[in-house]
Amino acid sequence: MNDTTTTDASLLPQVLNNLFQYGGWVSIILLGLSVISLTVIVFKTIQLFFSQPVVQSKLDRSIASIGKKPLNSVFDDIRAHKGAYPSLLAFTIKSVHEGISESTVREEVSRRAEGLIQTWRSYLSVLEAIGSISPLLGLFGTVLGMIQAFQALEQAGSQVDPSVLSGGIWQALFTTGVGLAVAIPTVLAHIWLERKANAKVAALEDRVTQVFTGLSFAQHAANRSR
Repeated sequence: MNDTTTTDASLLPQVLNNLFQYGGWVSIILLGLSVISLTVIVFKTIQLFFSQPVVQSKLDRSIASIGKKPLNSVFDDIRAHKGAYPSLLAFTIKSVHEGISESTVREEVSRRAEGLIQTWRSYLSVLEAIGSISPLLGLFGTVLGMIQAFQALEQAGSQVDPSVLSGGIWQALFTTGVGLAVAIPTVLAHIWLERKANAKVAALEDRVTQVFTGLSFAQHAANRSR
C-alpha cells in the first residue's frame, strides 16, 4: 500500500519533468491553464445544470394561475420552488400584492435579476481567455523551440546530424499540440456553457415578464369588477 502511494506521489514530478523537457516552461504554463479550465468547467456545469433544479412545468403552471387563484396561493406555489430564480418571481408577486408601485418593483427586480445573471455568466470569460491564449502560447513555444533547433544546427557547422534538427523540430511542435489540446475543449465548453447561461437568462426574463403581465391583467380585471 505504501509502495503504491509512494509511486503515485513521485509520478507527478516525473510527468512535469518530462513535460518541461519536451516543451519547456511554456508547456508548464499550458498545463496550469488546463487545470484552471477544467476546474471552471466542472464548477459551471454543476452551477448551471445541477444546482437547485426547478421543475419548469410546475413553475409555468403557477405563473399561469395568476388572476385565476388568489395571489397568496400563487405566491406560496412559486415560493415552494427552491433557488434564487423562483424567489425573485415570488418577491415580484408579494411586492405588487402589498401595494408597492410597479415601477419601483420593476427597478428592484431588474437589480436582483442582474445579479443573478452575473452569477450565471461568471467565470465564462476565464474560459474564453484560456481558449484564446493557449494556441498563442503553443505557437510561442514552437517559435522558441525552432530558434533553439537552428542554433544547434549552426553550432554543428559542417557536421550536421539530421536527427538533431528533426528532434528539435519535433520538440518545438510539441508545444503547439499542447496548446491546441488545451484550447479546443476549452472553447467547446465555453460555447456550451454560454448557451446554457443565455438560455437561463432568456427564461428568467420571459417569466418575469409573464408575472408582471399576469399581475396587470389581474389588477385590471379586479378594477372592472368593482
